[in-house]
Amino acid sequence: MNTKLDPWGSVNIDDYSKLFDEFGILPFEDICSELPDPHRYMRRKIIFGHRSYDLITDAMKNKDPFSVMSGFMPTGGGHLGHKMVMEEIIWHQKMGADAFVGIADREAYSVRGVSWEKCRQIGVEDYIVSLIALGFEPDGHIYFQSESDNVKELTFELGSKTNFSELSAIYGFSGETSVSHMVSTLSQSADILHPQLSEFGGPKPTVIPVGADQDPHMRLTRGIAHKMNM
Repeated sequence: MNTKLDPWGSVNIDDYSKLFDEFGILPFEDICSELPDPHRYMRRKIIFGHRSYDLITDAMKNKDPFSVMSGFMPTGGGHLGHKMVMEEIIWHQKMGADAFVGIADREAYSVRGVSWEKCRQIGVEDYIVSLIALGFEPDGHIYFQSESDNVKELTFELGSKTNFSELSAIYGFSGETSVSHMVSTLSQSADILHPQLSEFGGPKPTVIPVGADQDPHMRLTRGIAHKMNM
């Protein structure tokens, strides 16, 4: 088996258990019992895998700082998958996490060709309004990639530790892939890592609720974070 997980396409996964061996994802049910009040998606095994979530459970138990971060690419109306991620973010926020939500307009513009105006409209009307309606607390952070100086500056820094060969191996990029598309993957990594910047309290465990198709972003970010060693 050689499963290709594509963050911008669709992939049918016949046996999710194979992801454990191939991508180093661990079964979530093994750690679910350590949570004081697991979310229903956890109890029902809809959330099925994790990497290093024990760092989050430890932070919850010890009342240590931790973050939750995820985002939405504004290319169309909200759907059930978006709602599920929003609920996971809100649950972690209620459990004590500093919550971050990014509207990935740079990704939508570079990968899907969505105009900046449309990105703004979809981001606000479909995602931000829904997130707040579901219970996102006002002490959380909601931002557009194109307007966050933290994300843009960190994207540049991360690019100094990344090369085309690495991106090609993870995402299958070719000579036809636009530079903006490649840069958007670093914007994703900057989204994931910027909650650990000093202005947000410095390094802390951060959980990223996403579907299995987004795993390439996780692998890239973990590798870059190790190389940055900031």
